[in-house]
Amino acid sequence: MKALICLNGDRPEKRLVAQCASECETVICADGALQYLLGAGIFPDLWLGDMDSVSPERLSEAKARGIIPKTYPMQKDYTDGQLAVKEAIASGADELLLLGALGGRSDHLLENMRLLYDACRMGVRAVACSKRERVFLSGDVAEFSEENGRLVSMLPYTDTVTVLRTEGLQYPLTDYTFSRGEFFAISGVSNVLVERRGRYILSGGYGLFVQVKQNE
Repeated sequence: MKALICLNGDRPEKRLVAQCASECETVICADGALQYLLGAGIFPDLWLGDMDSVSPERLSEAKARGIIPKTYPMQKDYTDGQLAVKEAIASGADELLLLGALGGRSDHLLENMRLLYDACRMGVRAVACSKRERVFLSGDVAEFSEENGRLVSMLPYTDTVTVLRTEGLQYPLTDYTFSRGEFFAISGVSNVLVERRGRYILSGGYGLFVQVKQNE
């Protein structure tokens, strides 16, 4: 099952929200993300959070429309994003699309990258999307298609990650280990797709991948 997770970071445009929702079997909304979700004409299957980003007027309006939140206390051990992802996986989702996970506050952005990592380690494919970017982690095979952008970057997320080989990229790598402990190591930023599809084949760690559309 594929789930759309809507978080309250930078607000995506209506077209992207509608497109992502159409690809998913369930929609889970965290806190104030309800505003852009309803703006795109989409009702969540689950709305949750501590409601600290929702005005009393919006809360009343949502309840009047039959959208009843699953509320949590403000003093809690998990972010609303973590709660949303945990709910999605518990309900059987094996693939996640995250909106509103990029941009906004840097602390939430970094925590959202950890969410992607946690999901990846559980065998759940999780991709954070914006109008220009797709961000995900992989520990085995990372695949790209040119329709999502020709610019591809890979950053080591674990202490080490080995690239066994790359395919379809302008700057190939073979049997190279990225190490976070190495000072000023070579960069995996700004590789370029030169074919319709490209891949990184990895071993022994996890890489954080960013694919960018440069013309938007």
